[in-house]
Amino acid sequence: MKLFKRFTPIFVSISAIFATWFDDIPRTITQPNGEIIDCFVTGDQYGRRLHDANDFTMIMNPEDGYYYYAYSDFNGDLIPSDLVVGHGDPEAYGLTSGLSISLEEYQRNKTFYHNPESSRETRDAPTSGVISQINVFIRFVDDPEFIQPRSYYDAVFQTDEDEPSLRHYFWEVSYNTLLVNTYHFPETTDDINTSYQDLHPRSYYEPYSGTNPNGYQDSNERTQREHTLLANALNSIASQVSPLYDIDANDDGLVDAVSFVIYGGPGDWADLLWPHRWSLYTQTVMINGAQVWDYLFMLSESWYFNVGVLCHEFFHVLGAPDLYHYDGGGAPVAVGGWDVMDANTNPPQYPSAFMKWKYGDWLEDLPEITESGTYSINPLQQQENAIYKIASANSETEYFVVEYRRKEGLYDINTPGNRNGLVVYRINTSAGNGNAQGPPDEIYCYRSGGTLTNNGSFDLAPYSSDYGHTSLNDGTNPACFLYNSGNGGDGGLNMLNVTSADESISFTVSFGVPEIEVNPGELNFNLTSGDFENQTVTLTNVGEAETQLNYSINVAGDIPFTNPQGGPDGGNYYWTSSAEEPGMEYEWIDIEDNATQLNFTHNDLFADSP
Repeated sequence: MKLFKRFTPIFVSISAIFATWFDDIPRTITQPNGEIIDCFVTGDQYGRRLHDANDFTMIMNPEDGYYYYAYSDFNGDLIPSDLVVGHGDPEAYGLTSGLSISLEEYQRNKTFYHNPESSRETRDAPTSGVISQINVFIRFVDDPEFIQPRSYYDAVFQTDEDEPSLRHYFWEVSYNTLLVNTYHFPETTDDINTSYQDLHPRSYYEPYSGTNPNGYQDSNERTQREHTLLANALNSIASQVSPLYDIDANDDGLVDAVSFVIYGGPGDWADLLWPHRWSLYTQTVMINGAQVWDYLFMLSESWYFNVGVLCHEFFHVLGAPDLYHYDGGGAPVAVGGWDVMDANTNPPQYPSAFMKWKYGDWLEDLPEITESGTYSINPLQQQENAIYKIASANSETEYFVVEYRRKEGLYDINTPGNRNGLVVYRINTSAGNGNAQGPPDEIYCYRSGGTLTNNGSFDLAPYSSDYGHTSLNDGTNPACFLYNSGNGGDGGLNMLNVTSADESISFTVSFGVPEIEVNPGELNFNLTSGDFENQTVTLTNVGEAETQLNYSINVAGDIPFTNPQGGPDGGNYYWTSSAEEPGMEYEWIDIEDNATQLNFTHNDLFADSP
């Protein structure tokens, strides 16, 4: 196995804290009286909500520890109602479904994770070579040992077989240039999953409530407890980390990749015991001369602990931003299932070609099409000839990117729908990195029905003659519209003649200007009442080959005069004389004594006004 270790200077400013969004994940909660409630959770580490099958939100009342249906107060905050979950119909009670935390609270939660002390302006790790990740297993004093053997948990990180795993995924999407090895601690024998055992019970890491007086009461206390837990666990295993493991491959003084797997499932009301990424900025922990900073916090018994989520989170380690909206104000989803950094699957789909190029450095060039012609492109599984850029004639900050996606292999088989074909994106260089704060979005995927306000269908994004979906221009569905500060507008792209999706796929791009020729130049009809006659007008686009001519024909309305003396002019106006138009009404305006007389001696002189 040959490895190529390349260190490329980072050219984008990257925040270290990102998230993963989940929709309608089944959960089971237990009320203080032992009653079991089946529900769902939707959200990410910055904001999430529990809700029932009818989308009515439920929250815990910290005074008694019970879950109640929620209502929203005048500030937009969620407040527990008097209706205990499972003891009445929230709709009949007059409550509103679909309630979420306010945007202000969501932003406060983001600020908590993104505070200046925790930020980092470079990638955590290089995008090629070998990365040695440290993973630590943790349980609390009232937890038993992990139930599954070490090999069970290791299979998510790495396998020796041709199976989905973190290592296999990044080896494939990097075109065999990035190898991610994960080393688990504490060390073990006989495949027993030994773990660091903390001195505190699980309740110590859950929020304070009437039924949990041992819990943390504010964000400062939560931070102190979490960081102390992780620092203690790391210090307990630091001596076991071999100096042969290059845990700082980019030599920035920080450990490239650290993760923790905590025993049990996520706390439904506990921010601490919820999967998240953060940084250990309140503690100084050194391992073989490198400081631990960013980390991934996972729970062993949850939907979160799978290859798809792990690959999404690890691409953050390499510098990739989220492509889903943290709060888009109802704006259409930008990329959907066409990129692992938006709606990731399990096993995960590939990153898009643009993300591979900009954030992965796995596509070395972004070749630009600047001349009309027919071009071919290889599927994204191949490194060569896998991406094209096409400028927009109508924008200096937005352009188009083309890739070819084939549903094959362990990963890209999971793209939306069942089509293979050309996928086209709009890149907005003024939007920053990623789509988390969008719109505006850095990257947007064109798909049938998609507009500035409508999602459209991601299943129908691929272009191919196999589906009769072969053109993208200002008049197609979808149109190649720009974002243009939210105002939209023509993108000016003219892509056509997309071929069948085969080993490669071809398409034509035209930059020419259409030119219309009308033959004959005029039509004359001499008809008596009741006569009918057809005459043919031929419209020809005599512009450059493959240019797109969009035209319309309007039939002029009634001429406003019975005896016009001229017209129509460029504005389609006619004119006449009152002497020639019977019944024309007009008003005389008396301008006597309202003028200044000018005297000209002959026709070629000027006169000055006194």
